[in-house]
Amino acid sequence: MSQSKSISTNQNLETIFPNLECKPQFSTKKLCEQGAYLNSYCHQTYELPLDCRERLLVQIFLCDGEVERTLGDSSQLEVICKGDVAIIPDNVNHRAVWRQEIEFLLLAIERKLIDDIAKKIGIVEPVTILPHFARTDVLLHGMGLSLLHECQQWDTCLTYTNSMLQTTVIHLLRKYSDIRANIDEETINEQTEYKLKQALRYIDGNLDRHLPLEEVANKVNVSKYYFCRLFSQYVGTSPYRYLLQRRIDKAKILIQQNPDLKMADIALECGFKSQSHFNRQFRNLTGTTPCNYRSNLN
Repeated sequence: MSQSKSISTNQNLETIFPNLECKPQFSTKKLCEQGAYLNSYCHQTYELPLDCRERLLVQIFLCDGEVERTLGDSSQLEVICKGDVAIIPDNVNHRAVWRQEIEFLLLAIERKLIDDIAKKIGIVEPVTILPHFARTDVLLHGMGLSLLHECQQWDTCLTYTNSMLQTTVIHLLRKYSDIRANIDEETINEQTEYKLKQALRYIDGNLDRHLPLEEVANKVNVSKYYFCRLFSQYVGTSPYRYLLQRRIDKAKILIQQNPDLKMADIALECGFKSQSHFNRQFRNLTGTTPCNYRSNLN
């Protein structure tokens, strides 16, 4: 039987990300024994000072925007699209500046977890994760959202969480390490990645109405069966669960930004067929009702 328990969470800023002087929307103290942490932020204009930390950071963007970033000896202006990911290795100088509100996840992974998983897949020599400016990575984006959703459940399955973390670390080793060329893998070809990006953008652009999976599959010119298999394999969750999570994410933003907007109107704006359906799904995914969520913002 799968091991289930509540992952310890914290609504105050921990020392996980000490230079982000902003309260996270959601924070875990630890995802697994070897050391992995996840914070969710909706952050105003900010300058993150130059810093060098001992944990690998994966920054997963949930919105569009621009970030001026320094990684090691290189600097770059990143034009961010939702779903982009930046890789900030341990012991690498890092600085970032954004001049608009930006929403992102920060996944921190301890060196011990990376080394342990590397050994499990047969890597015996020391491995280094290389720095990467923001780029599209469908799998990391999907894994980040799936981890966030799972950690928000009161009966989080640690077996499932550990499995997702292992998949995430193996992906980092394959695509972002100094020995990635020596790891046997079946890569996502450019056409497949393009189709998945199309599908994600189409879903996010049609959250306010009924959206059959056949319609999304037709949009990227594949069968419904193949689309569901491809989506689940590389995004880490089913299309239905992704769609539902994005509806709830949109609802949260509307609740935060429009304190006088009726819940029935928010439900319709986010594609739910009724307020009762909205209330039920919101509670299933967040553990609280929309009204309680609004009350806790004050």
